[in-house]
Amino acid sequence: MSGCGIFQVSLTVEDLCGNKSTCNAEVQTIETVPPTIVCPANKTISVYPPDCSLKVDSIKWLSVSDNCSIPTVSYQISGATQTSGIKDASGVLFNQGVSTVTYIATDACGNTASCSFIITINCGCCPQGSIQGPNMISNPDFSTGISGFNSDYNILNPTCTPDFIMLNPAFRFLVCALIGIV
Repeated sequence: MSGCGIFQVSLTVEDLCGNKSTCNAEVQTIETVPPTIVCPANKTISVYPPDCSLKVDSIKWLSVSDNCSIPTVSYQISGATQTSGIKDASGVLFNQGVSTVTYIATDACGNTASCSFIITINCGCCPQGSIQGPNMISNPDFSTGISGFNSDYNILNPTCTPDFIMLNPAFRFLVCALIGIV
């Protein structure tokens, strides 16, 4: 017998005179040792507008094992991204924000073990406060007046104000591309 469950067995006894008797019985085997699973480290990834979601690859569990079977693995993702599936979560499209990936290993006897790690997707051009100066003009919807840079702005040595962060996302993306952040 191997594995867990209820098994039919046939028992035969024989005495010294050669008399035999046979009966059938059920034997239940139980195994309570859970499998083991090891997750990868947390990941923080920066993406840039206009698309603030990212397909994340290479996030398969590092190892999974069990004392008597090959475990099956499933995953659950909660937080900014919410989904579940079987096997590896690599290739899932993660939304901006913090998501927890939990892998669950289940052995043939129904014992489980889990591990979790965090995927953080940051979206933006220049982190607020990383670039400063007087040359940015706030005009988030480009509806009036001059938008973007004053004529004396040095694109090779950029400075941002909090107003820069509020600029139209397409313009902010263009600026990031020009200064080499993309």
